Amino acid sequence: MSDEHFQVYNDMKEFIGFTAEDEVRLQALGPVFAKHGPGITDRFYDSLQAYPKTAKIVEGRVEALKSTHKQWMTELFAGEYGRPFFDRQYVIGQVHVVNNINPEFVEAVTSTLRTFGRLAVFEEMGSNDDAGLHSDSLAKILDLALMTINLAYADERIDRMSNVTGMSRRLIENLIKRGAKK
Repeated sequence: MSDEHFQVYNDMKEFIGFTAEDEVRLQALGPVFAKHGPGITDRFYDSLQAYPKTAKIVEGRVEALKSTHKQWMTELFAGEYGRPFFDRQYVIGQVHVVNNINPEFVEAVTSTLRTFGRLAVFEEMGSNDDAGLHSDSLAKILDLALMTINLAYADERIDRMSNVTGMSRRLIENLIKRGAKK
């Protein structure tokens, strides 16, 4: 959870146009997800349990994981998207790494959240421009959370390479950067 990573997070907020208006819209979505969140969480875990590779990961822990997931969804609408939010998302990424959950599964289930979240927004707000803006804000925060979680995966890979090779993290990062310059 380096300052450098937090700067990347802030740069991405700026790049995707995450604004104070998005923060207000996300807070306004809190009641929508208080109502629809449990169903979205159920669908999320149904998709994990339906796929053999992820079913093994969640086996015997679904109810506890659902509770954690509901808390995470509540935090998406709390209105705080600075360093504490970033740090929590990064820790979530570390937990996924420790539990050997491949990043592509995190990305795929984020798509599930985006889809069912969008449906909840339009169901509650109707099909209008305001609902579209709220749905866009939801997509932005999910993308920022996913990007932060993926930073934890990238760090873990570099750390593993450092441990296996004995090379310093800085050297590995420089080699990666250098390899990109062809």
